[in-house]
Amino acid sequence: MPGRPRARARLASFALVAMVLGGAVSLASGWGHQDPEPPNGSLGESLERSMMQALAARDTEAVAAKIAEGFLSIHEDGARDRAQELALVSKLDLGKYTLSGFREVREGSTIVVCYFLEVEETIDGTRLPKRRAARSSVWSMTPEGWKWIHHANLNALRPQW
Repeated sequence: MPGRPRARARLASFALVAMVLGGAVSLASGWGHQDPEPPNGSLGESLERSMMQALAARDTEAVAAKIAEGFLSIHEDGARDRAQELALVSKLDLGKYTLSGFREVREGSTIVVCYFLEVEETIDGTRLPKRRAARSSVWSMTPEGWKWIHHANLNALRPQW
């Protein structure tokens, strides 16, 4: 019968699409906790964008949930532990921002992300001019999901003359 090969081909195509879609739905439904890769784009970039959204929204609960207990950051004025960083971000006021130039490397359960952030921000009551500055973060997979374990803010707190 001439119609049977076409019917089999259609059935095989349908089965392949169903398997691919089933995998995509499975991946998308649990992403962010234990899955190794996001549905689109790089994992490190997605983690950073998610953190920036929480910071810009001044969602301190979301930020706190993403920061590891052993967190350590470095800024021009020195290092901060988790409590000090949370105190800083609770007073942070971000204007419109642009993220760019993402580079990342993953080694086991650790992701190192380097990127540029251009933002006008107020830190500790001081409004900093909008300028592009390098940033770097380290994310670690924990039983609770990905946690921000380190951040380096290379934006000068005082204007450079």
